[in-house]
Amino acid sequence: GQWYVSAPANNLTTIGSAVTFTTGATLHTVDFATAEWRTLAAVPGAPFAVGTTAVSLPAGTIDAFGVYFATSTLVTTRFDTFTVTGTPTPLQTWRLQYFNPTDLANPALESTVWGSAADPNGDGIANLMAYALGLNPFVSSPVDLPAPGRDETDALTLTFLRARGDVTYRVIGGVAPNGEELIEENPGIVGELVTVSAPSSIGEPRFFLRLEVTQP
Repeated sequence: GQWYVSAPANNLTTIGSAVTFTTGATLHTVDFATAEWRTLAAVPGAPFAVGTTAVSLPAGTIDAFGVYFATSTLVTTRFDTFTVTGTPTPLQTWRLQYFNPTDLANPALESTVWGSAADPNGDGIANLMAYALGLNPFVSSPVDLPAPGRDETDALTLTFLRARGDVTYRVIGGVAPNGEELIEENPGIVGELVTVSAPSSIGEPRFFLRLEVTQP
């Protein structure tokens, strides 16, 4: 979309890595797909913040054109980038904890370093699974991976930490490794170890269980 900022006179601002306002201002964007204009008000003295408004802005530097601010001397100043500070999601917070901000800003590294399907240390655990299990994506920790077992009925079980509330956990099973029987979805309580039993495994000479995690 196309971005521009309007602000009243006497709106003193320092042009740098972030844009802040001493008086009110409004960010406008047009959605070219719908030709709809949307606005987001800036809080005086703070960067633009993503809240519960209809405008969805990615955190980071926005490349814009025709961005002008009226200063106290009524002189118009132009600059072409500004930083939007948004509240990170839990997954974004986890990424910021473990990955270099420079890498996170590089789309070319999404598939190999910081993306949900990436496996930066090559241990076979993708980042989204590491996030879902509360793991460090750069440290192999076999003892913290889902563990098989048996319950009192001799059903095969799978025990794991349900670390996140923003991830969907599905325990899938079958007599073959690619079995598609949904054993249970989002079992137990977030933040606790959960154990899922597969009654259909009783009496089977072999049975496979796997944990799948997805995010909306």
